Amino acid sequence: MVLSQGSAEALSLRMLDPRQDNRFLVVRPLIFDGGIVDQYARAHKLIDLVNYCSLAVDLGILNEKDVDSFFKCRYFIQGGAEFGTYPADWLIPTLNCLERLGRTFLDQYGARIKEYDSYQVRAVGFLAERLGSFLLLKRLKRSYPQGIPGSLFGVIATVSNDGGYAVGRA
Repeated sequence: MVLSQGSAEALSLRMLDPRQDNRFLVVRPLIFDGGIVDQYARAHKLIDLVNYCSLAVDLGILNEKDVDSFFKCRYFIQGGAEFGTYPADWLIPTLNCLERLGRTFLDQYGARIKEYDSYQVRAVGFLAERLGSFLLLKRLKRSYPQGIPGSLFGVIATVSNDGGYAVGRA
């Protein structure tokens, strides 16, 4: 859905606040029938995902069980750890881990990435979005063991260069 600037400006900033005493407000996940690995392999370079996860284990960000769960995960939250309203005690360490992992990945595999086309060269962003989504879902499952409440889910809004606003619902 695309809104006019006037319509978007009239929206309440309360839409950005977590609801009902929740500490998170995230976009509704997409479901990949074949899981993250299948989707990533179809859209990007699978070797990058494998190398990224291997480094995540080396850096202590993931363990081998996490990697198995990540590869089997069918749910994907667009934007991962970067879009949404999150408690700082989760967000800051998560972003720090993703930054450290991304820098290490580029140190080791940057020469390969530089050879990619103008879309695939954004590999670290695609990888961080997938892993950020997984880490977010892992945290939500731990925080809400009886089931993630529907009240956690909201919308993502983006301002475009032409002055219009786009609001997406997943």
